[in-house]
Amino acid sequence: LGLVLTLTGAGVWALVWQSIVTRLVASIVLWAAVPLDFRLGFSARHFKDLIEFAVPTMFSRFLNWSSQQLPRLLFGLFWGSTELGLFSLATRLGDLLMEVAVVPRNAVARVELRTLASNPAGLNAAVRHVLTMMTVFCFPLCCGGAAIVPTLFHVWLDQRWLAAIVPAQCMLLMCMGLITQYLGGATLLALNFQRAEAVVSIAQTLLTVVLVLVFAPFGLTVASVGIAARPFLLMPLSVDLLKRKCSIPPSTVFLAQYPALG
Repeated sequence: LGLVLTLTGAGVWALVWQSIVTRLVASIVLWAAVPLDFRLGFSARHFKDLIEFAVPTMFSRFLNWSSQQLPRLLFGLFWGSTELGLFSLATRLGDLLMEVAVVPRNAVARVELRTLASNPAGLNAAVRHVLTMMTVFCFPLCCGGAAIVPTLFHVWLDQRWLAAIVPAQCMLLMCMGLITQYLGGATLLALNFQRAEAVVSIAQTLLTVVLVLVFAPFGLTVASVGIAARPFLLMPLSVDLLKRKCSIPPSTVFLAQYPALG
């Protein structure tokens, strides 16, 4: 629908109607898949459960969104529109790779792992399997994407965009570190450790601000390298929370990624 409206000249309304229809179809599918009659009511117990789950989760989601927007805001104040545009293009490539290679599998894992909350051995094996599958798919895309970015930029774009090549490579390679953070968050949420997952989001937001303030004065390339290091710096925190909260040893997290990394 979005593409058809775009090609017929609907402009920004293509995005609006795409969003509306997407939510409408999702609601219909959800309603059809859950065999419950529609009725109005209120349950204090369920409301309490909802609040306990929703508040930390919403807080975490807001911080995740902030950690993505803060670099653009602060870099814009330091550099102006030209360098900010180059940085935004670079981050879009990383975001695209994550949306294609990681986010769908991570969303499914969050549901699958919930069924293993009372089975530590099964949970450990499932986490290792999911990490292996995600990295086998994602790591080659990260490295391959970083390798072909210079060629693609020279073919697709003019000279004004070539300064974004190294930042784009950094953002693609950064995705390799994000997998541990993503699956760690999915596992914590599956086992109802929303507050622990929010701790990672808080740390990510604070680290983002520090990295931006430290590296922004040195220019686009240096700042991109600093931002790309963020998930690797946060990896020990994610691994520690998985060990303490979910009894998943660090060996499970790292050994599952070694084959694809090699």
